[in-house]
Amino acid sequence: SIHSFPTRRSSDLSATLIDCRNFKVRIQAATGLMVPTQRSGYGTGEAFALVLARARQAREKASEEEASVPAKETAHLAQLKARVRQLLQICEPT
Repeated sequence: SIHSFPTRRSSDLSATLIDCRNFKVRIQAATGLMVPTQRSGYGTGEAFALVLARARQAREKASEEEASVPAKETAHLAQLKARVRQLLQICEPT
């Protein structure tokens, strides 16, 4: 569909969601991935599967980081986890 989320953008943002060390940047990547407010807005096939898989990876990574995150970054990690939960609510089948 012409209104589907651009594949390149979703690929770049979902990679940032996992690979970047900066929590604030990862929060913004998750926010960008939430632009489509419905699952259908991501398109079908590989692009959507990639966003969903990386969002799940981001959730796991954030949980693993809890044990080692510096105290000053705790609030940002909590924000990231909340944003990833919101993203997964959009993406995961109900």
